[in-house]
Amino acid sequence: MEAKPGGRHIMFVGLVHPPAAGEKARGVLQFEHAGRVEVEFEVVAMGAPPPGGRAN
Repeated sequence: MEAKPGGRHIMFVGLVHPPAAGEKARGVLQFEHAGRVEVEFEVVAMGAPPPGGRAN
């Protein structure tokens, strides 16, 4: 799965403070068939190229 404009996305609600570009956040995704998957998100500024440098 690739996160891109108009595609699938994850929405964060109830955050204590808005994430800042350059921060990293850990989380756990819970899937019906795959179970729990630990992930780390890297926060990038709106309009910035994605981590890894590949633009959409």
